Amino acid sequence: MKKSTFLKIMIASIAIVALIGFYSCETKEPCEKNNFGTVIMTNHTGQVIWVDCTQEGSEYNDERMLGLGQETQYQMKPGRVTEWAIEAWDYPDGSWYTDTYYLGQCDVHDDPWTNGKKKSTKNLEKFDVLKIEITDIKSHE
Repeated sequence: MKKSTFLKIMIASIAIVALIGFYSCETKEPCEKNNFGTVIMTNHTGQVIWVDCTQEGSEYNDERMLGLGQETQYQMKPGRVTEWAIEAWDYPDGSWYTDTYYLGQCDVHDDPWTNGKKKSTKNLEKFDVLKIEITDIKSHE
């Protein structure tokens, strides 16, 4: 076999192997690569509200105001997270309504806040929150 034919076959073989390797690599979604889940909070209460989403054990707050029909997204590490919501007229010192659940990696928890949700007792607890940061939490029955 001539050197040029052998060289062409080798180059073609290397190119095929490289293409197969390139296409067989599994690309990771950003949520897999960066280890997070997404919480989407939407305001369907008929009034302006403030919302927050916190990681269990964290005192970091990222409170956001939502107008009628507006939504916001939080990227959270997998684990237990708590959503918080309060009417704008009662912010920041009033009673915050909460919903706590487990969020998995790449989960998308789309959570509309409605007037009925805050009055529900299923998986909801009412807390008193002082100032903008959570400084004193007391459970109400």
